[in-house]
Amino acid sequence: MNIRKWFSTTVVLLLFIAATFGFEIDEVIPCRVIKPERKGRPRNIFIKPNVCCGLKPFNSKTHICCLGKVLSKESYKCCLDGSFVPIESICLCHPASMWVVKQIEKLTSMEAQLGNLAINCLEIIGNLHQTIVRLQEDVEFMDRRAQDLYQKLIKLIGGKDIVDPLEVEHIVKLVLFLNENEESIQSAKKSVSYLTRMDSHQPQRLKLRSLRHAIQWSRKLKVLITQEIQVSLEDQKDIKKTQDIVMEREHILKMVSLKNIVLTRYNDHLNNAKTVLAIIDSDIKLTIHLQSLLDGVLTLVTQMEQTFQEENKVISAKVTAQQDAAFTPDHIGLPNLKELELWLNRTMKLGQMLKAEQVPTMEVYLGQSCNFTSWDGFLQRIETRIPMVMKDVEELKNLNQDSPKISIRVRDGFFKQLLDSKQSSKSNDSGSSTSD
Repeated sequence: MNIRKWFSTTVVLLLFIAATFGFEIDEVIPCRVIKPERKGRPRNIFIKPNVCCGLKPFNSKTHICCLGKVLSKESYKCCLDGSFVPIESICLCHPASMWVVKQIEKLTSMEAQLGNLAINCLEIIGNLHQTIVRLQEDVEFMDRRAQDLYQKLIKLIGGKDIVDPLEVEHIVKLVLFLNENEESIQSAKKSVSYLTRMDSHQPQRLKLRSLRHAIQWSRKLKVLITQEIQVSLEDQKDIKKTQDIVMEREHILKMVSLKNIVLTRYNDHLNNAKTVLAIIDSDIKLTIHLQSLLDGVLTLVTQMEQTFQEENKVISAKVTAQQDAAFTPDHIGLPNLKELELWLNRTMKLGQMLKAEQVPTMEVYLGQSCNFTSWDGFLQRIETRIPMVMKDVEELKNLNQDSPKISIRVRDGFFKQLLDSKQSSKSNDSGSSTSD
């Protein structure tokens, strides 16, 4: 199929882009981590899972995902009604080839949608990765600048002598307090200027007096703090230089703090995008895995249908020959009515089964009917996640440095769907055991 050829190219492109941005798609699968079964295998061998079958991780090269159950390829065969049989056996019920073809087409279409979403998600991850690298470079540059200023401050305090970091920190706090004190003085001066221009009522006069007293006290405090800073300096004339260095360093440290907050947000966005991509990638691999399962089924049921058609032609020819021989003038006797009735019943059953897109097999002759609702439900869960992924990808595209951490719909839906299906299957099993 052309779509399959396109998708093979898409998978190669996804892996190339992922490698370019320095991460592996296969490094995380979205289902929970469980210990692998080691039956029939030495304990020191671990085969890394690469796909999720429901909530169970498995390796698609060694195991089969049978509608939520993980089976060994060496030991079991999966049937599309949800059951499984030993590898040497054959499933009792199969769908018709037309039904299998429709399911393959459906899975191929889902592959194409998921492939496009994976490309979009990788583009988002690439942009987020570049933004994070740029922010990290900015933070590193500002950290180096702040460290350089700190070294200059040490030289101003102790010259060539070793300086106690606590003493440096004390000077920094004094300078910051001095700066805040100066800002308070300037603010008080503006208030005094404003109040003197207004009518002088008793409350305002009291407030003016209080402000002037505060300004005088702040100026005295400024002198004391300045003297204390000068005492700690190697050269007392460097007081202004010390203040400039401390204030510049403080501004850089505030910028670093803000950049780190933004960096944390972008890392959250990147982790969310990687989670979405992991679910997309797992579903892509699962659809490919299910297609390979259907390819084997299609080959088998096509052969079975051909066999039934050939057998039908042989029986039809025999019955027609018996009818012709029975009613010729040279032949005395009646047709084999029992064989004729058997053939008619079998032909009618065959027609009904093919019309209902089922191949009549052993189960039909045992009086049971084929039921593929388990397959439909399993496929529906994958299909339901696609619109969730679309919304998540669209939301991830519109993120910026002010965007808070978002909730990923497909991640929440992924686990909710699987847990709900697991609980329903448990309740069904308990119900069937009770009825027994």
